[in-house]
Parts: sequence; structure tokens; C-alpha cells
Amino acid sequence: FQAEQKKIDLYLDIDSDVPQLLMGDPLRLGQVLQNLLGNALKFSDTGWVKLSVRKKEVNEHQVVCGFEVTDTGIGIPAEKIQLIFSPFSQADDSVNRKYGGSGLGLSIAKNLVQLMHGEMKVHSRLNEGSSFSFTATFEIPSPELLDKQIIPKQQISRGFSAIYHSV
Repeated sequence: FQAEQKKIDLYLDIDSDVPQLLMGDPLRLGQVLQNLLGNALKFSDTGWVKLSVRKKEVNEHQVVCGFEVTDTGIGIPAEKIQLIFSPFSQADDSVNRKYGGSGLGLSIAKNLVQLMHGEMKVHSRLNEGSSFSFTATFEIPSPELLDKQIIPKQQISRGFSAIYHSV
């Protein structure tokens, strides 16, 4: 809705090799993505925002997925990047006055990513946009669990379609 209101293009780019069904914590993942996408839209007045999902590592039981939210927004000055993950910090005081916010979102998002056995990074250039990326580790459901049909097969579509709590 926010992207439509601001006439910002919103792209979703999910590699086809990302498993269709993973087990993890959808609440944590949703909170992180909501924060990053919300910030990208908040700090972009024109242009686009893109969410990319990639499979980074995989073994018999787990997969590490990489998520990246990129925007064409206001960017962050290089000397302020190390501060943005600190509680109650923002790139500068004028950002808080213009855009609002408490400065807690990125700090909480980084902590949630760590709880998902991942790490968060940021790359940004002032007036050119930002890219926030993170990894998260998910369990691959066993064939026995899949046989229980925790989700009807017709609801599983191509791409990254479902993340469920471990059972």
C-alpha cells in the first residue's frame, strides 16, 4: 500500500533454487522483513525497493538463506553506518524529525537475525540508496514430516512460499 501511494516500484526476486518449504520462525522473519521493507519505503520518495532471496548454503538438514532489501532512497552517510544498529540511534536527528521513528527497529531486527543464526550487513551511499542484507538458517523438513501434509500440497507454489515453526 505504501509503495503504491508513493508510486514506488516494489520488486520480489526469489531464486528458483530456494526450497519451497522450510521450518523456522515465521514471526521473527516477518518482523525483520517488515522493518527493512518499511524503512526502505519510508526513506524512498521515488524509484524502487527490491527484496531478493537466495539460497546460500545447504546440507542434509539445514539451509541458509540470504535476504536483501535494496532501495533508491536517501542513503546513509558513511560515518553514521556503524551507529544505525544501536538502540535509539538514527543516521541523524533531522531524519527523526522528518520521517519519525524511535531508532529501535534496526537494533531489534539485528537481534532477531542473530536468533535465527544469521548476521546482518548494510551498504549505503548518501543520496543513492541502501542495501540491508541478512542470512537466516532454516531446517529442511524430513520426508516423514512432509508426508503428514502440514500444508496442503496445492497451496505450495513455486519459490519461497512457506516457513513454519519447528514441530
